[in-house]
Amino acid sequence: MTALVLLAANLVVAGSAAAVEDDTGTVVPMAGFGSLIVDPVHDRLFLSGGSTDDKILVTDLSGAAVGKIADESGATKLALSPDSSTLYALLPGQGAISAIDTTTLSEVARYDTGGQAGTADRPVPTSLAFSAGRIWFTYTQGDSGGLGSLDPADPAAPAARTELGQGYAVQSSPKAPGTLAASFQVAGQPELDVVDVTTGTPRITAHAPGVWSSRLVITPDGQGVATDVNGVLRLTDLSWDTDYSSFPARGWSLSSFAFAPDGTMAGEGWDGMGSLVHESVVTAQPQGTQRLRTYDFPDFQSTGITVQDIAWTPDGSRLLSVIDTMGTLRLHELLRPRAAQTSMGIAYPNLILNTGTALPESGSVSSALPFSAGAVVHISRADAAHPNGVVLPDAPLTSDGRFAFGDTPPGTGTYTYQVRYSGDADHLPSDTTATIRVAKVLSVGTDASSYAYGATAKVTAHLSVGFTGGKVSLYAQPAGATKQLLKSGTVDSSGNLAVSYKVTRGTTFTAVFAGSYDYFATTVAKSVGVHASVGGSLSGYYTTVLYGSTSYRVYHHTAKQKYTMTVAPARPGACARLLVQHYSSGSWHTSKDLSCVRLSATSSLTYSFSYTGPVGDRFRVRAESNPQATDTANLPTWSSWAYFMIRT
Repeated sequence: MTALVLLAANLVVAGSAAAVEDDTGTVVPMAGFGSLIVDPVHDRLFLSGGSTDDKILVTDLSGAAVGKIADESGATKLALSPDSSTLYALLPGQGAISAIDTTTLSEVARYDTGGQAGTADRPVPTSLAFSAGRIWFTYTQGDSGGLGSLDPADPAAPAARTELGQGYAVQSSPKAPGTLAASFQVAGQPELDVVDVTTGTPRITAHAPGVWSSRLVITPDGQGVATDVNGVLRLTDLSWDTDYSSFPARGWSLSSFAFAPDGTMAGEGWDGMGSLVHESVVTAQPQGTQRLRTYDFPDFQSTGITVQDIAWTPDGSRLLSVIDTMGTLRLHELLRPRAAQTSMGIAYPNLILNTGTALPESGSVSSALPFSAGAVVHISRADAAHPNGVVLPDAPLTSDGRFAFGDTPPGTGTYTYQVRYSGDADHLPSDTTATIRVAKVLSVGTDASSYAYGATAKVTAHLSVGFTGGKVSLYAQPAGATKQLLKSGTVDSSGNLAVSYKVTRGTTFTAVFAGSYDYFATTVAKSVGVHASVGGSLSGYYTTVLYGSTSYRVYHHTAKQKYTMTVAPARPGACARLLVQHYSSGSWHTSKDLSCVRLSATSSLTYSFSYTGPVGDRFRVRAESNPQATDTANLPTWSSWAYFMIRT
């Protein structure tokens, strides 16, 4: 599908090697201006001087003068023969049309459009075209007028005229042989006609009352006629061609418009509602429904810029504009008229980011044309330490221009991100920047880094000064469990929101700040460890004695000692560790170290052992929850020592 294009501000001075953006253009040495036409065979431009000049200027396609055709006083409209061998110039003040050889640049004939010279009611030719081997012209004659024709082979032959109404514009095209589009005013009312001239006698084949246009252009395919107000109409019946719904004329007041050979449209002017602050040029691809580009001539109201005429170069790669700036004519060259304008926007252009938080940046490059696979945007980050920027990885563009990238700024401060799209054959480049300030906006803390099983943790979220009244939510997520909301509310005058929570396993506390108009939404987390609950007790003893302040369970030397341990939270089948020590020579020595004894289905175990040594020896035993590396629910925890001794 095709769509509207907006032109870039790429202007060129004749003789320069490259286009210069926003250049003032090439001065056209003429006192006035009538119209512009491109000779596609000789790669030349013809510019008529209008009512205040007596010549037709001839330039190359860059605007450099290559000659002039003198004695063409008051030349306005221009037309080329189908083979570009002859240029026809309308001379309204003389009631004539001149024929100019495009090779020798000399006038070879002049045709009288009729009537008696010097009389007030003499017909005044207003526009001309070439079709079916004849020169055709519209004319006015008082309150009337019509369509006239001349035989180019016989300059002395009188003009044939058919009265149809005051004639204002006529157009032909080799793609629509023997067909004219012409606009008239009949009894004060406008109308547009399609006229068959294949026989030399005009015959109206389509009629559209109420349609007014001072300029007509037949589309390159010969199927439609473009007007300066009503858009494009079908030549068959003059109905509006909806395929051209975004033709620049609709909603605009166009001073000129033109088609490139491939059907790309261009129109210059300003909108009829006066909402534009610049004189603009808009182009559209055939059968388009979206505008791709607009070029605004800078400060046209203050500098008096008016657009006189436009024309495409024969290959359609450039659009030429004749501009009147305070009485000085200039020729501008607008480059890449088919490349779609792009504009870039990002989601968070100027916000504050919490320290240590990844920048969740996203955005889009908007354009009426889709982006091809492999298109990317280039990203850099600059700060005080890196004023020239640090290059970050490119971000891919989706076909509709969306992109996303993440980056974690290395510390507090101000960072400027530049996002740049380089453009391609179908798209113009664009870029934007985002200034992000990194500060400690939100934090979450606890009153300890680890807790005993079943202890109560005090959790506090803190918003920086300036956020009094900000709303924060606090969540807890124990290991292996789902996240749960603990509290949500407004921080106090110190910026705090606190909550207490009983912990039984490792827990991550999360604080969430929804953000504001100038702050990123922020989430921070703090994880705490929680020790397991490990209990151990002896059984099978017959009495208890004290050694100092320590209680010892006493066993007969023939009895078995039984030690029972339990672990919470339950860890059935998991390893536990058992350590037995013997008191000898004034210190404790390990006699048994069982690194993995399996807990039962009830997360407990009972270990039996017997002692065959001398009576009177003292021992102690304890257990450890001994979690594996993959078990992060609780921290490893030892039970208290259980003391025992052997007697007869």
